[in-house]
Amino acid sequence: MMDGIQPLCPTASRRLFRHSIMVGGVMLAAYLLLLNPWWTPGGDSELFVAAARSIVRGEGYTYNGKPVRIAPPAWSYVMAGAMWVSPTFLMIKCVTIALMTGAWVMAHRVMLRLAPPSWAACAAMLGAILVPVYSLTFWLHSEPLFCALAWGATLCAIRFAEDRRRTWDLLAVILLCGAIAGVRWTAGLQWGITAAAMAGGLAWRRERGG
Repeated sequence: MMDGIQPLCPTASRRLFRHSIMVGGVMLAAYLLLLNPWWTPGGDSELFVAAARSIVRGEGYTYNGKPVRIAPPAWSYVMAGAMWVSPTFLMIKCVTIALMTGAWVMAHRVMLRLAPPSWAACAAMLGAILVPVYSLTFWLHSEPLFCALAWGATLCAIRFAEDRRRTWDLLAVILLCGAIAGVRWTAGLQWGITAAAMAGGLAWRRERGG
């Protein structure tokens, strides 16, 4: 294990990016097994799906004709967008699989700064197939979108801390942190994690005179 957050040099970054693509491919293959008629949405899925259908019908973010206040609207709006393309569970499942795969690829990019590539790959792939995570990839809960935004914000925060010239990464952190608030009320906790990730990267720079 390495101490702190270690930035990736350009050459290593290109090589390890291919490594991340390979890891993402393995995860995607595991998630594609969920595209079958036996593994179906459940739990909170009904609320989000019903709200998405209300949005598509032009009734706004409602459930049984009443405004939804228990959860922010972003995930239902994402599903509504998918329904405009194809009003099937298959289409929405493809969205959740894409989001969760993307989330774990970004998680892998973060882990590469904390551990050797083999350990980072094992941690990401094992995390991706844990029962709570795996089931949330075919249930239509908001976690896939939340995880994608959260890991994206964390990765961009670390990248900006490594090189403050990456102003696009700082802008991405701000936009992603704002978007997270539209998915779950626990966004405030993720803002703290993102700030800690950026502070950790800045501390690495200070310790080494960066």
